[in-house]
Amino acid sequence: MKEKGSKEVVPPKLFVNFLRWFCHPDLHRFIEGDLMELYEQKLKEGGKKRADRDFIWNVILLFRPGIIRPAEGIRQVNTYGIFKSYFVIGWRNLMKQRMYSLIKIGGFALGIAACLLITLFIRDELSYDTHYANSDRIYRVVQVYKGSGEIEKAVWFQRPFAQALKNDYPEMEKVGTYNSGELFGAGPNQIRRDDQLENSYEENFAYVDQELLEILQVRMVYGSLAHSLDEPHTMMITRSKAEKYFAGENPVGKLMVLNNDVAKPYKIGGVMEDFPVNSHLHFDFMITLTGREFWPGELNDWRANNYPTYLRLSNNADAAQLAIKMGKVIEKYLLPGWLEEGMPDARDVVSKLYFELQPIGPEVSGAGLVDGRQEVETVHDERVTVQWLVFAPCAGGGDVGLDQGIARIAHLVLLLAIAVSVELQVRGIERCRSGVEHPPPRRDAVVGDRRL
Repeated sequence: MKEKGSKEVVPPKLFVNFLRWFCHPDLHRFIEGDLMELYEQKLKEGGKKRADRDFIWNVILLFRPGIIRPAEGIRQVNTYGIFKSYFVIGWRNLMKQRMYSLIKIGGFALGIAACLLITLFIRDELSYDTHYANSDRIYRVVQVYKGSGEIEKAVWFQRPFAQALKNDYPEMEKVGTYNSGELFGAGPNQIRRDDQLENSYEENFAYVDQELLEILQVRMVYGSLAHSLDEPHTMMITRSKAEKYFAGENPVGKLMVLNNDVAKPYKIGGVMEDFPVNSHLHFDFMITLTGREFWPGELNDWRANNYPTYLRLSNNADAAQLAIKMGKVIEKYLLPGWLEEGMPDARDVVSKLYFELQPIGPEVSGAGLVDGRQEVETVHDERVTVQWLVFAPCAGGGDVGLDQGIARIAHLVLLLAIAVSVELQVRGIERCRSGVEHPPPRRDAVVGDRRL
């Protein structure tokens, strides 16, 4: 091809070479000849630019299965026929042994479904309380009594306990507490705005320390976190309750009446986001503990246990060592009162009491979580369930053919893989729920100048 009788005009060499590289050898001669004839026609009608553009586009459109040359050493296989044959043979075997197939497929499906449900449950347990800021430095105090052959745990402490910890241990940045006992007015109550007359029944009331909110770093909607509950007769509510009673308004500074006690209304000091469903705390109305005594002298009374206590440690604090040091609280504050009351086995009790610092998270997710033994039993129940789901389909019927035996082995291998995954997550929960490990209480602890 020549243009103006002097210069040969050819298609773009790059795409000519590309066509020769990918095109099937049996088709290349015919396809390239057709493209060259089409190129000459476009060259006469619209010039070289249009002819080059159309040539490139046609080469790209030809780059498709059926035209591309096969890979060296690979033969084309009729995969459709192979898979069709597999399905036909499998279906015939299923129909030939219907009862056996029903039992195996049904057991296999049931096992997978149950294992997946258990896995979802475990994942949900492990997600508890992970949303709190600095959750790796937040702990709940647990008191442990190691008696003869049994261990008892409790999370309720005396009113002055939190202040004593804050005074005696500088590695504790914040110490907060709350009281959710219905005996003191927490739990369910009647509440209304002070400018309305109709009460509403609400639950999830609690008396909360200002420092507990600062430990948890709850997200605020209205008001200041640092001053929401620092005044007497103040209250913090959640977003959902604010929208219910003060729709479209900022409730901070407004008053609410509790149980028709109009003489002592509560001022709203702040509005926070609702606690997530995967939080072990679920309060909607938090009444301040500032300036409140439930009976005269409660602030210094070491005889009544009503307050779960939480800590936020400094960055370099060692929780295990701190828990050991906290044993002095028993000797300093509790033992003198027990001796004064004439408790005959007071010193023996002190030698069997010690504290644990339980990291906030999945291990604090259950209802109460007072007795650690119940948590371990629950984990073991989950493990036994998984093991039963794995081995139950393998029980019964030893007289099976070779094909059935192979199918049973494959079934077992897959279920074992699922069970191993669940088992690892169950052990993760068990490790988390064990909290910080501590040695048993020292029996040679010194109280004053006497050795127990």
